[in-house]
Amino acid sequence: MAVDVNPAIMAKLPLPFKQMGMSIHRDMDALADAVVNRETSQQILQRLSNMTARCTTCHDLYRFGVN
Repeated sequence: MAVDVNPAIMAKLPLPFKQMGMSIHRDMDALADAVVNRETSQQILQRLSNMTARCTTCHDLYRFGVN
């Protein structure tokens, strides 16, 4: 969770990176609610597909490199 991250590190991260990360956290919460509310398997899989696409995008955009 973001509350456990060193504030100095969080301050150095780009805003779009933090926004993407927080949106995934919100989506995970919504996914848990969807399961509790017994959404269909297809609806759950669609949620997961959308989330995974954003994970892939973020991992493609933000990488640590070795100089």
